Order: sequence, then C-alpha cells, then structure tokens
Amino acid sequence: EHHASSPTVGNYSSTSSPFLLPIEPATEECYARGPGLCIIINQELFYADSNIPQATVVDERQATEKDKGKLKSIFSCFGAKVLTFENLTREELEDKLKATAVTADDPKYCWIALCILSHGGDLGGGMHGVFGCNGVGLPTEKIVNIFTAAP
Repeated sequence: EHHASSPTVGNYSSTSSPFLLPIEPATEECYARGPGLCIIINQELFYADSNIPQATVVDERQATEKDKGKLKSIFSCFGAKVLTFENLTREELEDKLKATAVTADDPKYCWIALCILSHGGDLGGGMHGVFGCNGVGLPTEKIVNIFTAAP
C-alpha cells in the first residue's frame, strides 16, 4: 500500500496541523508602532427617507451595542483613541468620515481603524456600500477615497 507524503511548510506537516505555520521575522519595513485612532460608526436604527427616492427600507440591527462595546474595549487595549458616532444619515456619515480623516492625519497617530457597523449592499450602477440610518447608501469606494486622498 502506497501513501502520498504530506506537504510540509517549514518544520510543520499539513497532516499534523493544517493551521500551524512557522513565524519568520519580518524582513520588510513596517509602520511605526504607537497610538492609533479607532472610528466606530454604529448604525442601529433605520428609516427610509421619504424625500430621497433611492432610500431603502432596512431592518434594525439587533445586538449592535454589544459589537460596539467589544470593539471599543479591544481598540482601547491597543492604545487607540476611540471615537464613536451613532445612527448617522448618509450625509452625516460622509461628513463625519471627512472630519475624522483630518483628525487621523495628525502625526501623533500611527494607525487608524474604521469600523462601520451597518447594513450594506448593492447601491445600483455596479456600486456597493453601506447604508446611512436614512436608508441611503454611501459607496465603499468613496469611503476609501476619503481616507486615502492626498490632502
């Protein structure tokens, strides 16, 4: 009877543990370690804005307060300043993200984490994004551009 040999990575066999890989020291340059900024947007309650035709009816997000609390706790342990915002319309969401992007650009922060607790989905026209509490979506690409655009 012939048995195929198990592939190995480093000193570990995939049959002994497919999830164990040896850790090698980083050879690439890394970001500086230091304090960070964590932005948590917690969208719990939703309504469809009757003044905006593309507004979507979205269900309330159950237990989102627990998620927010756990994120605050974890990022505080990492030494982050944690900013939280609740139930923002699409316009308020974009404005808050622009304002916090300016705050995040402060050299005292070595990193940022953006946590948007909301519903998301297809916004039409091939765009995907997250919903403001008024049922209007903000495209993911726009969110990324807010934080990556040159000042």
